[in-house]
Amino acid sequence: MRTWIAALRAAKITTGPIFWRVLVGDRTGAPLDAEGMRFIVKARCAAAGLEGRFSAHSLRSAL
Repeated sequence: MRTWIAALRAAKITTGPIFWRVLVGDRTGAPLDAEGMRFIVKARCAAAGLEGRFSAHSLRSAL
């Protein structure tokens, strides 16, 4: 998290979305929308072998 916050500060991102699409060549694209976040969370939970219903909201709620 510290590394991510440092990257945001280096990019002078102080407001708005904190999760952005990463494009070829390590360029950033548009911010991730709720659907993109949901896909990532579900895929990572499945890869970790976690069972249950997970969503982007799971990132900020107690599991």
